[in-house]
Amino acid sequence: MTHRKSSSYTRLSVALHWISGFLLIALFVTHAGDDESILPQIHVAIGPIIGLILLLRVFYRLLRGLPRPDNEEDARTTPATLAIYLLLLAIVLMVVSGYLLPWTQGASVNLLGLQFAAPFYIDPLKYSLILSVHKVSAYSLAPLLLLHILLSKVPERMFETDADGY
Repeated sequence: MTHRKSSSYTRLSVALHWISGFLLIALFVTHAGDDESILPQIHVAIGPIIGLILLLRVFYRLLRGLPRPDNEEDARTTPATLAIYLLLLAIVLMVVSGYLLPWTQGASVNLLGLQFAAPFYIDPLKYSLILSVHKVSAYSLAPLLLLHILLSKVPERMFETDADGY
């Protein structure tokens, strides 16, 4: 994917960006319970719906491309772009593995009240592999997000002052 001619994000892109961020936090928080807590049940209930929204967000980002950097010579351009692609990949791996997990146990996926049985056989022994992909991709989001923030212009903007020094 190449950069677009525009150097800014659309309002829809900005909205999807922040909505996706909050949805990822919701998934992470609801995952953090023990087996007897209601949190994992909430995670399983909202995960497929949030996963669909996240996949749409990734598809939209890949379709639209990234805006052209303000300064092509900026040394952060390539690492920042790589961080974005790694975040998108981690999101896709997390969502797809999340959809596959119930099927490895013979259960269907509930999406918006519709039950989806496994369209193909998944060996239950592959459960641990798919669970590992799900966990690694989910836990990689935090360091990738930190990298994304550090390589963006957010740190510079936090310390910018106007003409009066404020």
